[in-house]
Amino acid sequence: MDKEIREKIALKRYQLISPILAEPARAQNEYFRKQAEIEHEFPRYGLRKVRVSTMKAWLRKYRKGGFDTLKPKNRSDGGRPKRFTEDLLKTLEIKCKAHPSLSVQKLYEMLRDQDLLGHPPVHYNTLLRVVKEQGWLPLKDRTDVRKAYEVDNVNDLWISDFMHGPRFAPPTARPRPSSVPSSMITPAWSWVMPSAPPRRLVP
Repeated sequence: MDKEIREKIALKRYQLISPILAEPARAQNEYFRKQAEIEHEFPRYGLRKVRVSTMKAWLRKYRKGGFDTLKPKNRSDGGRPKRFTEDLLKTLEIKCKAHPSLSVQKLYEMLRDQDLLGHPPVHYNTLLRVVKEQGWLPLKDRTDVRKAYEVDNVNDLWISDFMHGPRFAPPTARPRPSSVPSSMITPAWSWVMPSAPPRRLVP
């Protein structure tokens, strides 16, 4: 959690306890009970209710150590998700550097298929947050993303498909042959072309 967010959270906590700093215990309890029934807007966390015991703890901290004691403590792991071990973070960094053109979704699928995300696997949103915070993949204004059916060189990839089309022939022809349309895709263009109707094999 960065310094600015910690300052804003501490300020919000101070705003909650400041009206009763000089009030007797009975007035404090009454005030805290009323505040506990209301949802309060906190930086980063959004709307949430606060228990009476929590507000009393903030008040004790403030009286003992001043405003700084109302700031959330930094986690010893630097905010790293609890299921992300050092080995997993190192593996993730290596994969991102080795495959900079991957989307986070493709990266997640690759790590999951290689059984590197634990059991059960780390959630996709958690992985996305870590990659975004560390800046290991260029998530914005990327121009190097390889799209489906895209390769380095022309003619490296050809894809085609065939299907049965409508029958066409003079009504007297028996059996009436059918068309066989085929579609072809290359890295540069795509088209649909008809093929000649199959001929009957004469023994």
